[in-house]
Amino acid sequence: MIDKKSLLTFIFALMLVLVGCSNDLKEETSGDNGPNGKLEQTILVQKRVDDSNTYENMQEIVHASDVNKVTDILDQINWEKAVVDMARPADFQFNNTKKEEIYQLWISPNQEKLEIVREPDGYAQLTKEHSSLLFEVIIGEKLETYPSVDSENNEAAEEESIYPKGALQKVDSELLSNKGELLARVEKIHDYIGIEYDENEVEEIAQEPKYNDKHFTVEQFVQKKLNEKIEIVERMDEKTVMVVTENSYVFKLMLQFNEKHEVWLISAVGAL
Repeated sequence: MIDKKSLLTFIFALMLVLVGCSNDLKEETSGDNGPNGKLEQTILVQKRVDDSNTYENMQEIVHASDVNKVTDILDQINWEKAVVDMARPADFQFNNTKKEEIYQLWISPNQEKLEIVREPDGYAQLTKEHSSLLFEVIIGEKLETYPSVDSENNEAAEEESIYPKGALQKVDSELLSNKGELLARVEKIHDYIGIEYDENEVEEIAQEPKYNDKHFTVEQFVQKKLNEKIEIVERMDEKTVMVVTENSYVFKLMLQFNEKHEVWLISAVGAL
C-alpha cells in the first residue's frame, strides 16, 4: 500500500514533467508563430510579367526553415549604400512580411549569380553559393538550369540596341589576357556610330548626380544599349575607353563632357 508521502512525491514529479513538456512546446511554436498559432513571418515572391515593370504573385514561403534560410543569407550580405539604375526591371521581387522590406533580384547573364537591391538604397552582388541557395529556396528551381528570363526578349533588345551584338566579335581568352594587343587593335577602329542626345534627354540625365562619374556613364550605357555586364574598362586617353564585357565583346567608346549640365555622355561607339 502506497503511503501518503510517496503519493505526494509521485504527484510532484509528474507535475514537473508536465510543466517541462509544456515549456518545450511553447519554445517550438512561439519562435515563428503568433499568439493565434499563425506564422508571423512569411515571404511573398513575385515574378515580372513579360518585359513590363509589373509583377504577379508566384508563391508564398511559409515554412519556418525556408524563411530562416532566406533571412540568414540577407543578414550576411555586405550592402553597398547606392541607388542603382539597372538595364531592366528586376526579374523577381520578394518581401519580408514581418519587416515590410522589399528586395529585388536580377539574374546575371551567365546565370551564375544574383544581384539584389534592397529599397531604398542597398545593393549587392551575391556569391555563387548564396545565389544558388537563395534562388532555390524562393523560386524552387536550380539557378544554373533556370530558363533565361530575357531569352524571349533578346532579339528585340538587340534590334533596339545602338550596336547589336551581331555586329560585335567575341575575342579569345589569349587576346583577352594581352591588354597591349587589345588596345592596339581597338585603336584601329574607325567605324564609329555617333550618339545624339536631345536637350530633354540631357536634362533628364543631369538629374542623376552619379552620371558625373565617367566610369558609371560607361557602365550604364553598355548595360542599357547592349544588355551586357562590363568586365573591364581600360582608359585609352582622356576621352576614350576600351570596354570588355563579361561575354568577351570588346569595343571602344568615346566620351564627352557636357559643361552646361555637367554630365558625361557617350558620343560614339566602335566595334572590334
